[in-house]
Amino acid sequence: MNRLVGIWDYNVDKDILQWDAKMCQIFGTGSEPIKGNIEMFTRLIHPEDLERVTEEVYKTIDGGVIQYDCTYRVVKPDGEEALVHAWGSMFEHDGDRCLIGACDEVTERNYVMKELMRLRDEN
Repeated sequence: MNRLVGIWDYNVDKDILQWDAKMCQIFGTGSEPIKGNIEMFTRLIHPEDLERVTEEVYKTIDGGVIQYDCTYRVVKPDGEEALVHAWGSMFEHDGDRCLIGACDEVTERNYVMKELMRLRDEN
């Protein structure tokens, strides 16, 4: 299994979201770093996961939790679904609140774990 880990940086106060090239690969938006806003992220979250993920993000921003840690599905622009795990922390940078973290695609790992559990249960 190849593990692809991307880095993201969200300036909460300016609504600026930046992804490195690996984040873009994970979310299927190309292979070059991009800069956008929170909508760039939320439009790629699976509709059934959107409310939960949004709540987790804002719990972190509002100080309800120390660290953001969430696993959810995304729908890439080509329609392919993937399972991702993201984590991050709040920081202050030049007077702005920033949520900075990493993300990796865990679709294959999740499939392997489910298959191992299925095989274990058969025996």
